[in-house]
Parts: sequence; structure tokens; C-alpha cells
Amino acid sequence: MASETIVEAVGKLIAEITYLVQHPRIQQKTWVANGKRWLPILEIAQDEIVTASAATNTSNEAYQALMD
Repeated sequence: MASETIVEAVGKLIAEITYLVQHPRIQQKTWVANGKRWLPILEIAQDEIVTASAATNTSNEAYQALMD
């Protein structure tokens, strides 16, 4: 399961992206600067999702093996 820190960080990313989308006159350099902060957080979140998904698949396979 994703850690609380990652969930909170992704929430902040969503809020920042929403603000920038709602204010399109913000210059491109702001997007680039924010993107440099966002990418590491998104990569960590992606890794945690992949890990959680793999663990769920393993649990489901083990359960299915027990039921067979």
C-alpha cells in the first residue's frame, strides 16, 4: 500500500497542477521548475503502485492455489 507520505505528496501535486491549469498565463519556466519536483514523487508513487499490485497478484495466486 502506498505510504501516507506519497499519498500526501501526490495530493499536493494535484493541487499545484490544478492551479497551473486554471491560470494558463503562468510562464513555461514555472511548469519546468515544478516538473523537476514532481517527477521524483511520481516515480516513487509509480514504484509503490507496481509493488502493491505485484503483492496483490501474488496473494491472489496463492489463494487460488489453496482453493484448487
